Amino acid sequence: MSRVMRTGSIPNHTRRQVESQQRKRKVRQKHWRQKQEMKRLRAKKATEEPKPAPTARGFLAQRFWEVLHLDEALKEVGIVETGGLAVGCILLVVLLFGVMNVTSLSALAEAVGQDLALCAVLGIQALEQKILYRTLAAVTVTQYRAWMSQVVRTLQQDPRTASLPSGVTAGDETQVSKKYGFKMPGIRVIFLHSEKIFTLGYDIVSTLYADWKKHYSLFFGIYQPDEAQRARIAEAKECKKLKVDRRKADDFVRWLQHQVEEGKQPQVVELSGNQLSPRMRGELDGMGVAWVGVSDQRRRYTLNSETEAVRAKALLARNVERQWINLDDVGYRIAFLGAATCTLGQVMLVVVEHMDDAVRRLYVLPVQDKAEMTSLLSLVLTHTPDGVPSGKLHLMLDLLRLGRQAGIRSETATFDRWYFVPWFILEVLALGFKRVVIPAKVGFNYTYGGQTYDLPELWELWHPRDFEDVTCRRKSYRLLSRHVGMKDLGVVQMVFVEELDREGEIVHRFVLMCTDLHFAPLDVLRVYKLRWYIEVCYRECKQNHGLGQFHARTWETIYGQILMSFLAYTCLNLTRLLTARLRERTLGWIKRHYFNSLVRLSILPSGETIIELSPTLLDDYGLPAFCYT
Repeated sequence: MSRVMRTGSIPNHTRRQVESQQRKRKVRQKHWRQKQEMKRLRAKKATEEPKPAPTARGFLAQRFWEVLHLDEALKEVGIVETGGLAVGCILLVVLLFGVMNVTSLSALAEAVGQDLALCAVLGIQALEQKILYRTLAAVTVTQYRAWMSQVVRTLQQDPRTASLPSGVTAGDETQVSKKYGFKMPGIRVIFLHSEKIFTLGYDIVSTLYADWKKHYSLFFGIYQPDEAQRARIAEAKECKKLKVDRRKADDFVRWLQHQVEEGKQPQVVELSGNQLSPRMRGELDGMGVAWVGVSDQRRRYTLNSETEAVRAKALLARNVERQWINLDDVGYRIAFLGAATCTLGQVMLVVVEHMDDAVRRLYVLPVQDKAEMTSLLSLVLTHTPDGVPSGKLHLMLDLLRLGRQAGIRSETATFDRWYFVPWFILEVLALGFKRVVIPAKVGFNYTYGGQTYDLPELWELWHPRDFEDVTCRRKSYRLLSRHVGMKDLGVVQMVFVEELDREGEIVHRFVLMCTDLHFAPLDVLRVYKLRWYIEVCYRECKQNHGLGQFHARTWETIYGQILMSFLAYTCLNLTRLLTARLRERTLGWIKRHYFNSLVRLSILPSGETIIELSPTLLDDYGLPAFCYT
C-alpha cells in the first residue's frame, strides 16, 4: 500500500495554538528554575542595632509566680538574695528552661538576653551563667522541699486548684540517663526501662495529685542506695576487678581468702547449689568462717532419730506446728528438725518459713548451740534480697508524708505493681489514706473459699457470666469483684478487669487490689486510671521542660533544676486549667504558640514598660485567670 503524503501550509489557528503552548511551557520552566535557585537579596547598613523579638513567656511566668506568692514562700523558708540579684528572679529564669528550648544553663543565660520582654520583667539586660549555677547551688535540698511545701499549700487555698477527697495521690519513678556523667554527684548504674539497657543515671521518685479536672506534681526525691546496697555494689566491683566468678567453687574460695587477707572476713556465708559441698565446708571451717547452707529438695538426709534417708522435699512437708520459733523482726519463723547425716557430714536441719507467703526452705548448719544457730539464721534472713530496695520504698513514704503535711486531701493512694509490698501498703494506710489501689502481683498466696491460690489460678475460678459490663473513659470493660484474704493485709478487695476493644474482644486482663472492701469496683478502676497522669507528667517534663538536661557538679544544682522542671509542668497545667479556651489544647501547643507568642514592648511617658499581646491570641484564647488577680 502506497503511503499518502500530505502537502500544503498549516492552518493559522493550529499554528497559533502550538505557539501558545510553547510560550506557556517556557513560562513554566522559567518559574521552576526560579524556585530552584536561591533568592539574591540586597543588603544595607541598618540605622540602629537589630533587636530580638520579645515573647509572652516572661509576662505569663511572672503572673504565675505572683499568684502563688513564690517570692514570699522563698523568704519564709530562709532563701534570700545571692549576688545582688533576687533568688526569685533566678528561679523564674530556670522555670522557663524548657519553654525557651535550651539544653543547658549556659544556653539559658544566653537566651535570656535575647528576650526583651523577659529582661523587662527581671529588670536586667543580660544574665551570666555562673549566677545561675551559684544561686541553684546556694539553696539546700531541705530548703527546696520546704519551698515546694509552701507552693502546695498555696494551691490548696484556691478552690480551683485545691485537692479533693475523691482525687488520688499517685507515686512512681522515672529514670534519667547521663551516659557521660562520670563526675556528677550521686551518679550510679541504673536500668533504663525504655531501652532495656544498663547505663549511668539517676532514679527519680515522685508523687503527683490528680482528679478528672486537674493534676499537678507534688514532691520528688533522687534515690540513693543505702549503706548495705553500696557495700554490695563495691563488693561486686571488687569481684570484677579480681576476675572472680562467685558461682564457681574455686573462684568463691579464692574470693573468701582475699576477704580474710584484707581483714574483711564475712560474719556468715550462705551456700547453695554446687557450693554446698564437703570441700567447701572444709575450706570454710579451715578459715574459721561461719556458714549456712540452703538445701535443694533432692538432697537426702538421715536424721539421727531415724534409720532411712529422706529427701529434703519430704522433710519440708512435715508437720512442725508445735516447733515454730517466730523471728518477728525479720518476718520468718523457724523449726529445728534435729541433727542429721549427709554428704556434708554431721549437720543440723532447720525449716524456715516466710510469714507472708508461707514458702518453706530447708537450711543446713553445722551442729552447735541453738542460740548461735538462731543468730546465724537471723543474720542470713535479714540480708536475703527480696528484689525491692527498701530504701526506695522509704523514700516514697517520705514523699507521701510531705504531701499530707502540705494539705493534700486525697483519700486514695495508687502505685504501679512494683510497689506491691505488704509492709509498704500498711505504712501508706498509716499516713492517713483510706485506701490503696495497686495492681496485684503474681507469687503471693491469696486465700479464697478456704483455699490458697496464686493469681493465675484465681482467674480460672470465674465464669464469663460473673463479670459485669461497664464503661470507663469511653472504653469498655468487664469487672468482677471478690474479697480475698492475704497475709498481713487481711481481707482485701480484688477487682478482676478485662479490657475490651470495639469488637468486644478481650485485649488486656489485669487485677487491681484495693484495701477498702466497700469501695465500688468501677471506682477502683477509675482511680487507677488516674495514675496514668504521672506517666504523662514524666513524658511532658522530659520533652518540654528539660527534665534530664542537667550537667551540674553539685547535688543542690541538680535537685533545683529537677524541681523547676516539675514546677514548669505545673505552670502550664494551671494555665490550661484557668483558661477555658485552652483546655482542648496540648501542653506542647501551649508552650509553642501561647507562651512563645510574639509581643511588642512600648514605654509610656511615665517610663512604665507595657507588654502588648497579640490581638489574635487574646481574641481566640484570652488570658489565664491568674493574670487578672
